[in-house]
Amino acid sequence: MPRRPRESGRLWDVPDLAEGEPSGATVPGAEAAEIFAQLEGTWALRREIPGIGTMDGAAFFDPLLPGTLLYREEGRLSLQSGYSGPATREYYYLLEKDHIRVTFADAPPGERTFVTLRPERGSGDTFRAADVHYCTPDLYSATYHFSNERLTISTGVRGPKKDYTILTTLTRDPETRRATAMLDGSRG
Repeated sequence: MPRRPRESGRLWDVPDLAEGEPSGATVPGAEAAEIFAQLEGTWALRREIPGIGTMDGAAFFDPLLPGTLLYREEGRLSLQSGYSGPATREYYYLLEKDHIRVTFADAPPGERTFVTLRPERGSGDTFRAADVHYCTPDLYSATYHFSNERLTISTGVRGPKKDYTILTTLTRDPETRRATAMLDGSRG
């Protein structure tokens, strides 16, 4: 069942810290667990690849197994070459101890890692995580920014024949959130 935002309206709340912990201390893995719990559901998707094209559509984080979400995106890809057509992509997101591992969906969950995300708290209610993926001879440098109802992913792609950055923005759709909350209530 999808989780609703906290009473505060913030999606990325971190659990309260035990008394006596130094200011800024966190429970190991708390950031990853909290972010993971908030991913489930439907998001509006916007992708920009400067000089190459754009994609608009929707992204879905659906529970597959405990601690595993299937991420699927669907949309319309429009390239500057004139091509315009449907596009899809899938990954698995796995919650593991103090991190979230993103793996390719062309193999069973956890078999082929794309990146491992160890979120760090930023200012306010924001979190950041970054990792690199080597796909010889190319290098993919991914940075994830989590804040309230938005997830942005910036992926730099560098290699002998590649040199571009992919900027993906996922935003909660208020209409989707209301519909999900109504469905949750009817499952009662």
